Amino acid sequence: MKKYIFSFCFVLCFVSLNAQRARPVIGSRVKKTPERLDVYESEIKRIATQVTSGVVDTHQQVFLLYNWVANTLDYDFELRSDYELQTVFFSSRRILTVAALKRKKTVCAGYAYIFEDLCKAQGIEVETIHGFTKKLITSSDIRTKVHHTWNAVKIKGKWTFVDITWAKSQGSPGALNHFWFSTSPQDFIKTHYPKDKKYTFLRNPISFEAFEGVGSSK
Repeated sequence: MKKYIFSFCFVLCFVSLNAQRARPVIGSRVKKTPERLDVYESEIKRIATQVTSGVVDTHQQVFLLYNWVANTLDYDFELRSDYELQTVFFSSRRILTVAALKRKKTVCAGYAYIFEDLCKAQGIEVETIHGFTKKLITSSDIRTKVHHTWNAVKIKGKWTFVDITWAKSQGSPGALNHFWFSTSPQDFIKTHYPKDKKYTFLRNPISFEAFEGVGSSK
């Protein structure tokens, strides 16, 4: 199987938005390894087909996949705090996603990658995006260090955003905060800024410096 190089950013996510603190990001350029690749892809296809069975509306399919990821995978506090575990799981995207399904828990990058894979299995256009969140910007030295990962998904010709980590952390026990599902670019820019600003999906996106001054009621 042909191996190829991809840019992989490990982003450290926090369960409570209000309790977030800036921390270093582990990032490297690594090979996307084929560990259990065929098994993983088959499992992803099986899950996507099962979860969306009988549903033809794209918006509803995306919601069901988002709901499955959020309610099936817990937040991985162990991975969040264990550097040795991080060096293993974040050696490749595939190791991270395979481990997430096996352990039934992950962090923000795992949520985003698995959601992306499920959507793609259904032929839905989706992106995984690395970037910054407003609550984590506490000093100038963090501006070059991405610390969060989320998704953008194209539904009926329009790009909207999905942040499974925040839907879980800002929800209540047993209930997700669906504000973070299919969020408009105009609302999402108030709290999230991508490393590559083309992924704001805004015609005239604000600068990163201006982002620091954008307020949010959410």
